[in-house]
Amino acid sequence: PVLFSLCFFVGFGMAASFVLPDSILADIIDYDELLTGDRNEGIYTVVESNLQQYVEIIGGVVPNLLAGAFGFLSLGGCSCGCGVKCN
Repeated sequence: PVLFSLCFFVGFGMAASFVLPDSILADIIDYDELLTGDRNEGIYTVVESNLQQYVEIIGGVVPNLLAGAFGFLSLGGCSCGCGVKCN
C-alpha cells in the first residue's frame, strides 16, 4: 500500500510538471496581450523551449563534470568496455 501511494504522488507530480507550464504560459501570453495589445506567443514559446533545453543541458553536464572531478571512472576504469579495470 505504501508503494502504491508513493507511485500515485510521484505520478501526480510528474503530470503536473508537464501540464502546468503550458497553461501558465497561455495565461502569460493573454496577460501580455491585455497590456500591450499585441500577440507575442511565438517569442514566449521560443523562450520557454530554449530555457528547457538549457536546463536539460546543464542538468546533464554538470553532474558528470562533478563526478569526474571527484574521481569517478566510467566503466570501472576499463577502456575496452568490460566494466573491470584493465591492466
